[in-house]
Amino acid sequence: MTAEISSLTLLNNTLDSALTGVARLSSVGILLSTGEYLALRHEFLPFGLFDWRILSSNRRRKVTSRYVPQLLIGSGALPALLLRFAASLALFVLGFQRSAVGLLVLSVIGITTLFVNYRLRLGLDGSDQMLTLLSITLWIASLGRTNTAISSLCLWFIAAQSCLAYLTSGMAKLAGRTWRSGKAVAEILSTSSYGHPFCARYLHPNSAFSKALCYSTVAFEVLFPVVLVIGRPWVFLVLAGGLALHLSIALAMGLNCFPWAFVATYPALLYCAR
Repeated sequence: MTAEISSLTLLNNTLDSALTGVARLSSVGILLSTGEYLALRHEFLPFGLFDWRILSSNRRRKVTSRYVPQLLIGSGALPALLLRFAASLALFVLGFQRSAVGLLVLSVIGITTLFVNYRLRLGLDGSDQMLTLLSITLWIASLGRTNTAISSLCLWFIAAQSCLAYLTSGMAKLAGRTWRSGKAVAEILSTSSYGHPFCARYLHPNSAFSKALCYSTVAFEVLFPVVLVIGRPWVFLVLAGGLALHLSIALAMGLNCFPWAFVATYPALLYCAR
């Protein structure tokens, strides 16, 4: 009986450690994302980039805009952003908590994240989608306070979603002619939106280094799901490669939230690859 209790306690500690890792890493991404929107709060005002009168011109949005106009028009989104920022900061400090406080924090993050996604739309990318998914999955895990099966299932879902994200990204690149030709990275870094002047100046599209970057990126993403079966210590090498990939993309392309959203899935991958 004592051995069973000890095993259960060890399992709970392992689960909570993995969930806390996911929670704290994803909270940094949410903090950065929210901070960027707060820095652009003037864009929510009339004639700004996020002016709701313009965004709601989409036919699908007209129904909602009739019922919650004060939350959508002008600076009405500011309280939601501030609440999201505060809740994300609390999640970073507390980690994953099996308590009413933890459930409340994750509920606030989930609700405000869905609201921000609906309110903005412009500029959202894969990192925003991943952070939304992580927020909701952590909230579901917090519902099963004493149910280890729910927590374990949530971690497996996060791991599976991470592998799927890498695999589909790699397959999409593989289908692209510019990636197969080895020119994609150089061309992306030459754009005004996601480019980097220094890299664009020295990275020629037809160079061997450019081709190596393209081929290695595609190969890494397509083969990433093997992280669940290769065992240790190889799993750490794969995740270290993923971290290096995301940090280099963030530095070169200015995507501040990008590395945090995907690296936040790594604690779940480590748990499932045990």
